[in-house]
Amino acid sequence: MNYRMYSEEFKKTIVQKMSMPGGKSVIALSREIGVCEQTLYNWRKIIQNNVTREQSPRGWRISDKYQAVLDTANKTGEELGILLRQKGLQTTHIELWKEECKSVLSDKSLKEENRKLKQRNAELEKEINKKDKTIAEVTSLLVLKKKAKEMGLIKEDEED
Repeated sequence: MNYRMYSEEFKKTIVQKMSMPGGKSVIALSREIGVCEQTLYNWRKIIQNNVTREQSPRGWRISDKYQAVLDTANKTGEELGILLRQKGLQTTHIELWKEECKSVLSDKSLKEENRKLKQRNAELEKEINKKDKTIAEVTSLLVLKKKAKEMGLIKEDEED
């Protein structure tokens, strides 16, 4: 058997040829490039799943949703339709996301929680700075004690 590795770009090109209306049949493409038909179907399935997953609005982060709402805010008619098709969206997505963004932005409990977290963070940073200074001081004292022992200023068996 002849196993060859094909680049993703090559696979995408072949799948695109398979998907074109009036294009070559899977059988014809299979014979032309020397790949079995099932492999071509597998390529198509994988590539279409990847494209769908990348474009699906379900997995979008809130920041991406917000950006889509901003991008479509001043667009109407054909211009809006083109943008929505490019992004694989529907007007219902945009409307739902507008409401989601509004609720997140107006949620007072989130603002209060954020304020408390910032305050707690500042307290923790102060505590860390104190501990860092204490560690530095103890380290300095240990180094001085070791040097004093080396110089003979302190006997080995003497305690602090």
